[in-house]
Formats: sequence, C-alpha cells, structure tokens
Amino acid sequence: LSSWWTKIIVGILLFGFIGLQRLLLVMGERRKQVASASMMKSVPG
Repeated sequence: LSSWWTKIIVGILLFGFIGLQRLLLVMGERRKQVASASMMKSVPG
C-alpha cells in the first residue's frame, strides 16, 4: 500500500492536524488576550 496517492493523503492529513493544532492554540491565546484586556472592538467576528 505504498502508492503515490496514499503518500498524498498522509501528507494532507498531517498538515491538516498541524493546522488544526495551530488554530486551536491561536484561538486559545486570543481568548486569553480578550479576557485580560477588553479589546472586543478590534477583534473581528
């Protein structure tokens, strides 16, 4: 099962998990910043 499409799928899943972890980390830090300093107007959304 060492085809070229399996390597592509593994790479996509790997980058997907890395991106998800970074997104959760950034969102967690933004929540802390918003909670500490009330900057609700400058944060979009």
